[in-house]
Amino acid sequence: MPHPLTRVADGTPLGLLAIGTTSLASSLIQIGARGTSLPFLIMPLILFYGGVGNFIAGIMQYINKDTWGATTFITVACYFFQLGYIFVPSSGVLTAYANSPEEFDNALGFVLLSFTIVILIITASSLKTTVFTTASLGTLTVMFVLFTAGRLTHNSDILKAAGWIGIVVAFEVYYAALALMVGRDMVGFDFPVWPYALIGKNRTATVTAVVTEGKIEGTSPEEAV
Repeated sequence: MPHPLTRVADGTPLGLLAIGTTSLASSLIQIGARGTSLPFLIMPLILFYGGVGNFIAGIMQYINKDTWGATTFITVACYFFQLGYIFVPSSGVLTAYANSPEEFDNALGFVLLSFTIVILIITASSLKTTVFTTASLGTLTVMFVLFTAGRLTHNSDILKAAGWIGIVVAFEVYYAALALMVGRDMVGFDFPVWPYALIGKNRTATVTAVVTEGKIEGTSPEEAV
């Protein structure tokens, strides 16, 4: 007997806002904005908004039969969960590496390298969504590459560069969330995200695209005229 709950609201805006907010806060600390350096205050944000928020968004997309969205958001949630666990003092991870900071950087670099590969796979598979989604994921990939390189080479300048890229990522996903939540009926126009499904059409349409069941739904070129 099929489950009575077959469709729920789109979880994509929730996941995007969670990624953007967590990335912005952590990146500002990474670049040392206003003299900040200790990450402990943002651990609740990473765990509860970045982790729990993305996990809920992933489950919503799973119910909506959106394999790509579910995989992406739950993967991001797991990344935030493990990152939060590492830096929560009571976990004991930081204490275990207290006398071996270089070993800690190397170990964390290997973790980041693994997630970089995952993000590359997600970016490659985003070619069925929108141009803006692929561009945002590409920026996210650059950030992960820099974080990985910074940890493995123990180079604070590279880590700071990754923080600046993280700020760019934050505002990219903020825009994507805005495009999904605010449409023509609210402001009189749609925010362009350029779905791949419309590339190559004779006439161009500006759409607010929603990834649903592996398809892009939006305003057709004919309706946009």
